[in-house]
Amino acid sequence: MQRDEILNRELEQFLTNYSDNEIRITYKRSGTFTGKITREGFDRLVNDPRVKEIRQEYTEIGYASVDTSVPLINATTTWNLGYSGTGIKVCIIDTGVNATHPFLNGKIADQYCFCSTINDTSNYCCPNHHEEDTSAKDDNGHGTHVAGIIASQNKTYKGVAPNATFYVVKVLNSSGSIDVWNDLAKAIDWCRINKNADVISISIDTKTIYPDVSSCPSEPPTDAINDAYNAGIPVFIASGNGYSQAGVSYPACSPKAIAIGSSKKDDEFDSQTNRNSWRPTILAPGYGIFSAKWDPNGIARLGCQSLSDKYLYLC
Repeated sequence: MQRDEILNRELEQFLTNYSDNEIRITYKRSGTFTGKITREGFDRLVNDPRVKEIRQEYTEIGYASVDTSVPLINATTTWNLGYSGTGIKVCIIDTGVNATHPFLNGKIADQYCFCSTINDTSNYCCPNHHEEDTSAKDDNGHGTHVAGIIASQNKTYKGVAPNATFYVVKVLNSSGSIDVWNDLAKAIDWCRINKNADVISISIDTKTIYPDVSSCPSEPPTDAINDAYNAGIPVFIASGNGYSQAGVSYPACSPKAIAIGSSKKDDEFDSQTNRNSWRPTILAPGYGIFSAKWDPNGIARLGCQSLSDKYLYLC
């Protein structure tokens, strides 16, 4: 934290030399920033000897990528040994959550929204139509489904870590997409800094496939994942649903990410899971999973690798 504070103070001092008409900052972290700049501001940055690197912001769109699956991973046996998530803080980054769903009622300790992507209504995608909100109300359903896999209190569709503490961050809009990647970086930082999470779960992928670390984009979420890793927080990320055998999506390709692929009940690869000889790191059930449905308050069946990493939070 001390290093970050020093770098951020130096950054603030650096930015005092630039006017709001030259640079409009959208995100800052550890001596770096993202923003919108004018031609005049760009020319000044290029010629500023204090600037190490300038990159164009990553603009690809990312997407939101129990009753039989819980016994499949021997969760009931693990529960009987006393491992049911007690004392573990899980932070879920997705489309938000229906915190009043009967499966989840009382289980969401806190929530937040960083959602600058535009919704179909031409508003920012947080519930208050701004870029940030203290509510992470789900308007898509994927996040609630994901939360149910981990946290559900229902006897039939019980979550894999029902006694864990849960935090939810909304970064995806009502269509389940993101195009402002700074939001994901902010969400990861919120889980790490504000909530001191033990585990971070991200169900976001891109259509572009990356075969190795060297080809993976180096963007603010990658830095945030690295910081979480360095703080001892594993970041589980879906490998993607693109049916590719040439690699995985972003941000699962990030160096310190734990990329999760989907398996079926016969423990074979789910064909839609992005993969190659390098990643995913691990497989877990992700095909035909029953869990909480956001509205109405029932259950729904989904199948994709973005559900798989939710089976790794028992201890």
